[in-house]
Amino acid sequence: MDCLFCQLIESGKLLKILESPNFVAFLDIAPRTKGQTLVVSKKHFENFESLPPELLGELNLVTQAVVKNIKSKLKAKGVSMAVNSGELAGQRIPHFALIVYPRYEEEETKGVPVGAFFKPIETNEEELTELAKKLNIKLSVSNKTLEPKKEQIISEKKSEQKEQLKEELVGKLKSRNTKKKTTRKKEYVEFV
Repeated sequence: MDCLFCQLIESGKLLKILESPNFVAFLDIAPRTKGQTLVVSKKHFENFESLPPELLGELNLVTQAVVKNIKSKLKAKGVSMAVNSGELAGQRIPHFALIVYPRYEEEETKGVPVGAFFKPIETNEEELTELAKKLNIKLSVSNKTLEPKKEQIISEKKSEQKEQLKEELVGKLKSRNTKKKTTRKKEYVEFV
């Protein structure tokens, strides 16, 4: 077993803060801020994308408990969180980890978000609109999974088209019925 996190979890030599069935939260031994914590999957998953969707709810609950604990007991004024996914993104150990950085009033970088080292890139509304279209996906949501399903997307498009046609037909029928009623009322009035 080459994975450092797997070895640490197996050895139990962690400065553990919290443990759940699928995750363990422990203090980072090389922190950038006081109380820096790692929330790591117990089972080996290489990165965020490889985590099974059914574990994401538990991950959120564990992370929220860690954040509340840090803010309460260490008097942190805020927290920043990061997940580095892939070597290019700075992931040094190929095992999923969410990093919680407590933030304090007295720190030099207070108010600076974690992603601030990225320089803003030049873009425009048209490029952003195209990018949003390219990245837009539909998800099929259930209690068990969150995943795009081709059949679901096709079904949703067909439903939207049917709804549009239905609205058009109803509009035409209402328009036609209104004309008939108007005509009938005139005839009735003339008859009386």
